[in-house]
Parts: sequence; C-alpha cells; structure tokens
Amino acid sequence: MTTLPRGRPRDPALDRAIAAATVGLLMEIGYRAMSLELVARRAGVARASIYRRWRTKAHLVYETVFTELGPRSVPDHGDLETDLIALIDALRTELSAPAAAAAINGVLADFAADEAFRAHVRDRFLAPTAAALRQVLHRAARRGEVAADAPADLLVQAIGGTVFFRAVVLGVPLDETETGNLVRIVLDGVRSRGRPAQAGAARLTASE
Repeated sequence: MTTLPRGRPRDPALDRAIAAATVGLLMEIGYRAMSLELVARRAGVARASIYRRWRTKAHLVYETVFTELGPRSVPDHGDLETDLIALIDALRTELSAPAAAAAINGVLADFAADEAFRAHVRDRFLAPTAAALRQVLHRAARRGEVAADAPADLLVQAIGGTVFFRAVVLGVPLDETETGNLVRIVLDGVRSRGRPAQAGAARLTASE
C-alpha cells in the first residue's frame, strides 16, 4: 500500500470511511463506473486523502477488497490433506464474497495492463500464498506424506489455479465436497509411497 509521508500517521476512522465507500460503490455501480473522485465524495474526504494512500483505483480496490486473500496464518493440523483444505477454504470464501465478485474482472483488466500493479499484487498476495502452500508441503515431506519428487511449484499452481478458475472464470466457486475432491485428486499424484521423508523435504526445498 502506498504510505503517507513520514510523520503523518494513518487515521483508522478515515480508512474505514474510504473502505466503506469503496465497497458500497462497487456493489452499486461496479468497478468500471467507480472512480477515486466518487469514493472521496461518498466517504466525505478530500480527494488528496485518497491519492496520498493509493496510486490508482486498482490499488484502492485491491487493498480494500482483496487484502484478506493472503494467508493470515499457515494451518498445521498434522495432516497434509486437512491443511490444504483449510487454505483452499479461506481462498474460495474470499473470492466468492459479493464485493470481490463485483471487482474481480476490473481488477484483472488493470492487472494485465499495469506492470506496477502486477508487481504489487504478486508481492502482497501471490508470493505469500505460494509460500504458505510450500510450508504446508514441507511439513508433509518431513512427515513422509509427500513423495521425494513432488513438484512443489506445480502443485501450488494446480490448486490455486483451479480455485481461481472456478470462482472467477466460471463464477461457480468450489463447494466443500469439491474442495475435498480436488485435494485428494492432486495429492494422489504426490503422496509418498515408501520414500524417506527427508528426501521429500530436500526435493521440495530445491524446487523453490
């Protein structure tokens, strides 16, 4: 997120007003018709207050609607399948929220067109989410659940890509049963079959 000049702390009440205005406008008129000027007017703040915090509309909407997508904690239930289901549940819940559904297509268009915004999203969401999945896989490797040649990056992409495709492209998010089925299908190809746990951990580390 774009920071205020040094020495000027953020005002939580102002941030809440801007967030509420952003979500309200997204639900009422959609991403394309929304503007930073309209957000400022709805929130009852000066336009400069918006521009000091966010470079573009895409940054504002992403920070307001999608910042919860990145994992706040990495699940550790002692079982790979349960941990992956927990991560997927959090992701699909956020992507299927009404404000996210109203914003996602416009945000994706700006994501494709703006390199600076792409880098911002990669740093704030994609990288932490991938790191969380890798951490879950490393734990599973140490327990001997994952095969020595398990392709960690590809597994991350397969799971994340499926969740995103269903929620965003098809508009039909995975339900609980489908989430469990997805995890079991993917894991069937990487389950350890008598290989040493430490070998799996070593290969997963090398794939980063």
